[in-house]
Amino acid sequence: MTSFQSGMDSVRNLTGSPIAGLDPHELYDTRPVLREMNSVLFNNGRGNEEFANLPRKINVCISPTRDDFPHTQINDLGFEAVRDPASGQLLFNVVIGGYFSLKRNMMSLPLGVAVTEDQLIPFTVALLRVFRDHGPRGDRQKTRLIWLAEQLGFEAFAALVAETMGPGTQLAPAVHVAHDEPWERRDLLGVHKQKQQGLNWVGVSVPSGRLQANDLEVGLGFGFRVCGS
Repeated sequence: MTSFQSGMDSVRNLTGSPIAGLDPHELYDTRPVLREMNSVLFNNGRGNEEFANLPRKINVCISPTRDDFPHTQINDLGFEAVRDPASGQLLFNVVIGGYFSLKRNMMSLPLGVAVTEDQLIPFTVALLRVFRDHGPRGDRQKTRLIWLAEQLGFEAFAALVAETMGPGTQLAPAVHVAHDEPWERRDLLGVHKQKQQGLNWVGVSVPSGRLQANDLEVGLGFGFRVCGS
């Protein structure tokens, strides 16, 4: 979390999984790439003028499991980790356009492309440049990313982003993954097994985001007993 460019028409704080690195079901640990993306977009915490005057704010997230804890459906740009059934390669389906406003409320839509891990940051940077240079700047209720994508058409929008990434850039088609069993979204509260053998993680609710010192001490003591560390 950072306060740099956390308001106005800029990239808001990036989000991933709250249990990244612990989750036995994650396809991908989102922490390293999000830290790197944060450094690129915010100039290592010093602020970045290149993305400080977008047509409107933009929310970006990476989801590593079917639970979709960062809620790609309400982000302007979301990456959904998937395993290509044909090749076994890890790819990220791209969804765009989720947001809420007085004018319009909508869930994100598939862009029809997927990116590799190495393309996550270049794709995001290129998309932001396309949004900055081509996005509408009139009625502020009609200036979020989805309005530009709809104006250009999704295929043309994806092609423009690929072109901005550099000559010869190829984006894979979105990966369709069929699941044999339904997936019930997991609850983040409570005690859960983590992928490190013999260890558990604990999810707690902090009312109003406020925690007194005594409560923290008691909670940490409980966590150490339950999690085995």
